[in-house]
Amino acid sequence: MEKKSIILFFIFAFLIFILGGGTGVFYQSQKCPLNIENTTDKTAIFEKAVKDLSSKTIYFIVAYGDVTDIQGRDITINNNGENLTIKIKEDAKITSFKVPAVGETSSDTETPAKFEDIKNGNNLRISLRVFSDGQITGDSVIIMR
Repeated sequence: MEKKSIILFFIFAFLIFILGGGTGVFYQSQKCPLNIENTTDKTAIFEKAVKDLSSKTIYFIVAYGDVTDIQGRDITINNNGENLTIKIKEDAKITSFKVPAVGETSSDTETPAKFEDIKNGNNLRISLRVFSDGQITGDSVIIMR
């Protein structure tokens, strides 16, 4: 009789395990993750994102890429096939940073630069600020050499 009870116990435990797994799968399929493609109110999502990104708690966002075009104070950078055009402020801090070679130790590798020092092909790190109207501006630029 004891062997029969043990077998019944394992069968019952297995059934509970299967039911629990099925319930978990069903529950996960009922959740609606935030999917902008399937959302009818994309404007509300965009407005919330702009509001959050222009918050005073987010001071800068950084963009990285290679310069592909310069038109006035507008710089277009490319990173992994995606382009972004950024208007650089007139009073933006611009510096040039020499990346040390492997094994090289250097302390003072960042030097002041001018907007005119930025050329097509340069790798840039641009600190961005997002405003509540959705506009972005470059507050500082580091030319990586």
